[in-house]
Amino acid sequence: RGLTQTFGKPAIQAGMDYAHASGAYAGFWGSNISSDQYAGGTVEIDYYLGYNGKLAGDWGWTVGYYGYAYPGANYKNSQTPGADQTYNTEEVNAGVSWKWVSLKLSSTTSDYFGANTATGYTTGSSGSTYLDLTANVPLPNDWTLLLHAGNQDIKTKLVTTDLSYTDYKIGISKAFKDGWTMGLAYSEAD
Repeated sequence: RGLTQTFGKPAIQAGMDYAHASGAYAGFWGSNISSDQYAGGTVEIDYYLGYNGKLAGDWGWTVGYYGYAYPGANYKNSQTPGADQTYNTEEVNAGVSWKWVSLKLSSTTSDYFGANTATGYTTGSSGSTYLDLTANVPLPNDWTLLLHAGNQDIKTKLVTTDLSYTDYKIGISKAFKDGWTMGLAYSEAD
């Protein structure tokens, strides 16, 4: 979502997905992270599942669940120890698509990465939303142009600071045999 979790350093990431012909899907993804950002943590592990369905013509829909886990990371591990609070976060999402354009809304069912009154925020942050508009424009020879804009609305403040932001991404990818894909992208957040 446009933010670095490694303080600008490289990340090693891997994931695996399963998609059933019925439209059901599940998977997991992992990445190294900086313990400077997630106190005591060195890895993010995501797990997700959901269902993609078809509507009339080129229209489709999706519903899903997404979890973010940070083993060992806890606010109490920071240099200014706070509450015994993890960064783990859970979301539900729903969206629609038309051909190669999609619009999806995700909403946290837990506090947003541990943001609540115990960790120095003005309120809890459950119900924070992320609106994602993405276009994967097909190009010749199995190339794809990626265009993305998203808006993260965080339902709390850090003292008086509104942490909500917008992110953008542009990229290109190439699909190869056996399901492999290589891509290059640039992302930015305000």
